[in-house]
Amino acid sequence: MLDHVSHLFRFQAVVEEGSLSRAAERLHVSQPALSRSLNVLEDHYGRLLLERHARGVKPTAFGERVLLTARRVARLWELCEGNLLPGDQDVKMTLRIGAGLAWRKRILPEVLLSVQAQFPALAYDIRSLDYGSAADDLREGRFDVLFMGALDRLDLSDLAVHPIITVTDRLVAREGHPIFADAGQDGNVPARSVMCYPWLEATTAPIFGSQVQDALFGALGFRPQPTITCENFDTSLAILQRSDYIAILPDAMITDIANPRLLPVPLDIHTNYGLAGMIYRQEMAEWPQISALLEISREWITQHQTGSWIKDGTS
Repeated sequence: MLDHVSHLFRFQAVVEEGSLSRAAERLHVSQPALSRSLNVLEDHYGRLLLERHARGVKPTAFGERVLLTARRVARLWELCEGNLLPGDQDVKMTLRIGAGLAWRKRILPEVLLSVQAQFPALAYDIRSLDYGSAADDLREGRFDVLFMGALDRLDLSDLAVHPIITVTDRLVAREGHPIFADAGQDGNVPARSVMCYPWLEATTAPIFGSQVQDALFGALGFRPQPTITCENFDTSLAILQRSDYIAILPDAMITDIANPRLLPVPLDIHTNYGLAGMIYRQEMAEWPQISALLEISREWITQHQTGSWIKDGTS
């Protein structure tokens, strides 16, 4: 088994370097040794792993699948090896955590410190994520854990998925914004009123906002066009607080905003709640650090939930 894993790691190096010669230099082995490893793998699987071309090699479609497995195994070994280090090592394991903005700003600071208090040798590498590639980044070991929304919009069938909360997108405006005066006797603002005010599009997480946009399109027959697009969330908030701009944001992002507050605009349209939570690779399911991370995240939501944050205890 260990020999097979070594062959996988050698195959990974060949693909990443794009040639046998560069991979041999990186691994400090001979090219014939690399060729033997590739032959062993291809004989084992009965399929070609590499295509040769003028500038080197690239994986076949099946080779891409083997590469994903190799990277996943490599990351698992890297993490497990930390637990085998001598007890006097300062840090035994570093978890690579990808998180959406709401998680990074509101939830994870307390959660991660609480988990670290239980596991002092645990370190974190916390990064923002790209919703389009986050699942593949997790599968291939670039992340170990994801905290994100839109769980019900992505294919995560091969991963361990734990919905923790439900969250929805809201049209928001500053407290005192004139759009609130447009509300009718039922307390709702007509959908057509949104065309009377300038729009800001916060591009921090493009996957959010689609449900409100779709609902507005159904009511109006067209989509409002932003006159400001902004990828920096703090800048987006500052503009919304100081102007008559309106925007679509996940409700979790406006809970603690003040001076002035940002409030949901009560539209006469319906949008569905989406799922948000924690995702990791199946082989990490029994790790105590992962279990603690999930448990403490759920506890945080329970303690801080408001009308916007609704606990979802499924897993």
